[in-house]
Amino acid sequence: MALLKRDQPRQIQEPPKEVPPLAREIVERSRIAGHSELPQELPRIAELVESPRPEYPVAREQPSEQLPSSSEEIREVKERLERVEALLRTAAPGRYLVLRDGKILKNIADLRSALVTMSSETFNLHVNFERNDFANWVRNVFLEKELAERLEGATSRAQMIRILNEYFD
Repeated sequence: MALLKRDQPRQIQEPPKEVPPLAREIVERSRIAGHSELPQELPRIAELVESPRPEYPVAREQPSEQLPSSSEEIREVKERLERVEALLRTAAPGRYLVLRDGKILKNIADLRSALVTMSSETFNLHVNFERNDFANWVRNVFLEKELAERLEGATSRAQMIRILNEYFD
């Protein structure tokens, strides 16, 4: 490689044809910048790249609900999520509740649906003075003690449906 003296003009070689367009533009600008008829105020590529770009507003989706802000609100949301999870949690195959009319209940949501259409005869077989199969199933299979205690006090299908709706809604 030959060393250039300070008083010698720099020789710029033509870029090969395989060079990317940006590199070709750099070579062309350096060739043009040395021309005496052009203004010396041509922007350099580095200046163009570093110049600030206009900021455009970004459309942000507004949340439909306020997020909880206090620890109490967060605790309440967590409890609600746990209740919904319990509503949808499926019992292990050997722990399903089989009703007198043959319906098989796999989760608490099934119980809530079955209570709506259940006959009084079927309900009275499972809930009476001696036992409450629904409360026992909720307590022993899903470990929902608070809900089971509420269901124990129910004496009708309507009361049980109301208790389930209040607990989960």
